[in-house]
Amino acid sequence: MGTGIFFKCITLGMAVCALVNPLALIATAQAEEREMLKKFGEDHARYMERAKRFIPLIV
Repeated sequence: MGTGIFFKCITLGMAVCALVNPLALIATAQAEEREMLKKFGEDHARYMERAKRFIPLIV
């Protein structure tokens, strides 16, 4: 949603937000994955091998 707002209101500030937003999402996902690995160990590692992070079959 944060990136989508950029296309409605194209300003320099919104462009910065649109660039920072995906970086924040990736950092959050990586932190959550580390926590899940600590909590669930090998079961979660096996899950991560077959499940994609954001978009199935792409990332």
